[in-house]
Amino acid sequence: MDAQVHTNPQLFWKLAGPHFLADPVRNTVAITVMERCLAGTEPGYTTPLMLTVHDNSGALVGASLRTAPWPLLIGGLPPETVPAAVDAVLLHDPGLTAVTGPREAAVTFARAWTERTGQVSLEKLATRLFRLEELTPPAVAGAARIGGRADLELLVKWREAFSLELDGVGYSLDERAGVLAAFEAGDPHFVWEVDGTPVSLAFTNVPSGGMARVRYVYTPVRHRGHGYASAATAAASQWALVQGATEVLLFTDLGDPVTNRIYPRLGYRPVFDAVEIAFSAGTADGAVPHMRGEHE
Repeated sequence: MDAQVHTNPQLFWKLAGPHFLADPVRNTVAITVMERCLAGTEPGYTTPLMLTVHDNSGALVGASLRTAPWPLLIGGLPPETVPAAVDAVLLHDPGLTAVTGPREAAVTFARAWTERTGQVSLEKLATRLFRLEELTPPAVAGAARIGGRADLELLVKWREAFSLELDGVGYSLDERAGVLAAFEAGDPHFVWEVDGTPVSLAFTNVPSGGMARVRYVYTPVRHRGHGYASAATAAASQWALVQGATEVLLFTDLGDPVTNRIYPRLGYRPVFDAVEIAFSAGTADGAVPHMRGEHE
């Protein structure tokens, strides 16, 4: 096996895109992250680490990428490609802080990484990927609309609040740039309103490879307990279906019983469990905190 590191997102995607798109469910995060890298308009998405792994015939058999400070996305690395990928990451990104992906893939890479580096690994976040089977919208007061540029400040505020609440350490990326990039890409923020008052948010993307993922689902504390997040999620999901998505996905935090209860009511069913594993040079207590947002 031979691993190659790439510096041009367009050339990398031309090479690795078919590999990721062959399984857009497993590689959902890699696909949406690469879309932002290809757009090249957001800080943090302009200089990703991108690598491919090739067998002895030269055929591409694995691919991975990382946009620091986010974890390395390893869903596109079969087990046999991990040793070569570890070698490449050690050379080009020795300060790697975490990996994320389907549980078996993340555990395989983490084991190889810690054996090579002597670092400590610690599971920081367990999630579950859900796929929409048949949408069942809830009966909730209010209606959805797509947020526009007049909503910029609200959307930025709520995306920042989403990250702050889930991390406990604050957001780490420029959410204003993220919202503006979404406007340019046509990726909609669905705002649920009741009597003209915005009460909840859900974001999704224009389908890529037939796949769309719902994320940034957020309701301010004072508006919770009324089903608004479910309604906003259903609106975003319906939009994705109308746009031609054949796979509508979302992640939940396995530690949050509420989301793992409400999304199945909308018609979402589990696909696989994923995990983020952090690395530390010292004890497990020194491992980096997990990060949320696009990688959910």
